[in-house]
Amino acid sequence: IEQHLTDTKNAALSIFKGRILLNWCRFFGIQDAKRFLLHLMIAALFHDIGKANDEFDAAVKKKLKQQTLRHEWLSALILHLPNVRAWLASSKLDLDLEVITGAVLSHHMKASYKEWGKPRTVIKQVKLFLRHPEVTNILQQIAKIAELEDLPDELPEEWSENDSLWNQVYLDANDAGEDFGLDILDNYERRSLLLAVKAGLMASDSVASAMFRENKQLEQWVDETLHAPAITPEELETKIL
Repeated sequence: IEQHLTDTKNAALSIFKGRILLNWCRFFGIQDAKRFLLHLMIAALFHDIGKANDEFDAAVKKKLKQQTLRHEWLSALILHLPNVRAWLASSKLDLDLEVITGAVLSHHMKASYKEWGKPRTVIKQVKLFLRHPEVTNILQQIAKIAELEDLPDELPEEWSENDSLWNQVYLDANDAGEDFGLDILDNYERRSLLLAVKAGLMASDSVASAMFRENKQLEQWVDETLHAPAITPEELETKIL
């Protein structure tokens, strides 16, 4: 988990620089490129943190077919744990937590309002590994990027359908999502940031996964395939038209 989340953050930084970053922000109507990158990096480091559970471990080892909760659902729920949310909100960088959560929750586009966060199996408990050193290392990276002190303490060791904490977290997440959805109908700046971070996370996640599977050097591959010189009018005519 630590390697993939770090790779995804590094992929984001490798992709979104120079001309690509400029045009990405122009396309989505982003005025502050640094703010976009800040939210993208944090979303990248959080997006698969929900994989730190016993069912995902079993699924990777082909010992389990259906997981109780999708990993990105757990990631979004973890982002709404009161101590995690308060920790992120304490950043002086004015993080938009709903933009981060929205990107994390939807990066596989399987988070419908009626289904997300609800158990899909008869199993009602999932063991979490949020106190594992790899998760701690990721949280430390986030703390450094967001200029946060310490780390959130007492992270839960289990998700349970009947646990009052998780039930409240689910309700809070839905309430926040509804409020956010209404706000971005008129708030162009927040909507633009959400869309840019969502799409940016999907691209970064894809590149990070591909580079690992193909055993390629991430930054070198991105530079060679993406950061080519700008196309000229002559090339447009001869190579495209």
